[in-house]
Amino acid sequence: MQSRRNFQKHLWLLSGTGEGPEFLSALTAQGWRVTVSVVSDKAALAYKNLSKEAIFIGALQGPNAIELFLESAWVRHQGFQLIVDATHPFASIISSDLCNVCRKIGQALVRYERNINTSKNVKLVDSIGDLDGYSFQGSQVLFAIGARDLEHAITVVRRSGANVFARVLPTPENIRMALSASMSDEKLAVLDPFKGKIPGAFEEALCKRWAITDIVCRQSGGLTQDLWQKISIKQSIALWMIAKPPINQRVPSVSNLEELLSFSSKLL
Repeated sequence: MQSRRNFQKHLWLLSGTGEGPEFLSALTAQGWRVTVSVVSDKAALAYKNLSKEAIFIGALQGPNAIELFLESAWVRHQGFQLIVDATHPFASIISSDLCNVCRKIGQALVRYERNINTSKNVKLVDSIGDLDGYSFQGSQVLFAIGARDLEHAITVVRRSGANVFARVLPTPENIRMALSASMSDEKLAVLDPFKGKIPGAFEEALCKRWAITDIVCRQSGGLTQDLWQKISIKQSIALWMIAKPPINQRVPSVSNLEELLSFSSKLL
């Protein structure tokens, strides 16, 4: 186990959420040296002009990769006093791997869990496969769940007669996965959320143009969930959400910046 006196107020922030840059700024103001990890070059752009020790880009491939990273950090700067897991709410594999590795080596870890406000019109399902139990005959279904699970989702609702559309983020990998899921060009929108002068205007226009009757997204909280909830209510569209994975009770969690700063200050 790492001796606490050896730490140099160094923290590792793994971020897949929009809150990451705000967390970085607040933690550095609190006196932390912060190393950041993100999954893509595009995500790294949000941290370009912010003070940080280092930024690592790319997915960590399993527990062994995490252990090697932490061992390397120990050699370089005597490791981290705290790891903050602020990855996407649905990034359950990396969160589980972090939990297991940190418990194994006695590394302090905290998980950021968003407060999620889900509107009353939302129809929650536990998984994409659960959509198979509903009829979408004649429906115009828009998927906004990311590209990784798109092929499975499309197969499920097409079986019940749905006409399928999708919105994916503008990366080569997302576009490739969407096209490999048998999405035709005219039914695929490639765009960043909140682009344009009015946030959500492009999404609203897409729903009107395609006469969308049903939207399927994830219960991930934040601005994206709020956007789809507002559009669904405004345009009287059925809104289906894949329920957020349950909280890992083995890891302490915080739900806002104030709680994170309070938790981290106790380790200084």
